[in-house]
Amino acid sequence: MDIKQSYQKQIDSEVKAFRKSVDKISNSANPYYADEAVKKYEVEQLRNKLDAEVKRLESEFNDKMEEAIEHASKQASRATVYVNPSDKSRLAEITADLYADLTFASDPNRKSEAFDRFMEKVTAFEDSGVGPLFELKRQLPDLMKKLEGDKFAEQKLRGLYHELASLKTDEEERLEALKADKLSGVAHNYRVLRMVHQAYKHEQAARRSTHTQL
Repeated sequence: MDIKQSYQKQIDSEVKAFRKSVDKISNSANPYYADEAVKKYEVEQLRNKLDAEVKRLESEFNDKMEEAIEHASKQASRATVYVNPSDKSRLAEITADLYADLTFASDPNRKSEAFDRFMEKVTAFEDSGVGPLFELKRQLPDLMKKLEGDKFAEQKLRGLYHELASLKTDEEERLEALKADKLSGVAHNYRVLRMVHQAYKHEQAARRSTHTQL
């Protein structure tokens, strides 16, 4: 169980226990709860306890996520991508072929056909992971420089480079996932509770009043 799942489970458990305790008070035949003021007081105590516990858990979660993100950030900055020598050699061949085809193409249609053939060859590397694509990204600037002045080639290669720029190593993807987990938080069910549960009607009324004023 990862950090997010662990804290989400704890907060969901607290929310569930709160709902159960409030229902028990509301449905109790105990004379102690006959007075509405007593019920209100006891529910308020439960609410305050829940709020404090969720605040504590959220704070712990954020601290641990910051530590995890810092660690993942260091790993991502040191990450390297392995490229099989044969894949690297093959990529050099197909980029050389593209350079030759574009250089000697006699019209835009032939250039388009040459680029389509090149992309077909590139897609053959999909089963080899991201390594060959990272290598292709590294080779594109040199190819772009060789074809300087060829507007068609520049446009196509620039578009391809922008697509490859979104590539991420496993370490970078891990970092992005941690950042997303921290941003989404772990208290969704608690926030829903505050929006709909009778124990938080004072907050709900305040929000409605604010919306009305706006």
